[in-house]
Amino acid sequence: MIPPNTSNHASFLEILPSGDLVMAWFSGDAEGTSNCSIVVTKLLEGSTLWPEAIAVSWRVGFSNQNPVLFHDNSSGILYLFHSQQPASGGEELAHIWMLH
Repeated sequence: MIPPNTSNHASFLEILPSGDLVMAWFSGDAEGTSNCSIVVTKLLEGSTLWPEAIAVSWRVGFSNQNPVLFHDNSSGILYLFHSQQPASGGEELAHIWMLH
């Protein structure tokens, strides 16, 4: 797997009921920079090659970090939680975002 950017950190892996694996992490020039996005890729059950990761959460002027994936077996929804802070603004200004 080739990461999308030079700095990649805080990966999280979730196993889906189908046996597929979903992985998320943050990727950018460096932690805290405005181009840090959350990227995701999915390895299908029985496959050995991870597809290219795609950015699913980014915001100009902000840095995204520390993704957590959670699959709700009751609803079938895959949730992604992550922190987001103003670029170079410090973690005390971070908020938690949720995507599904």
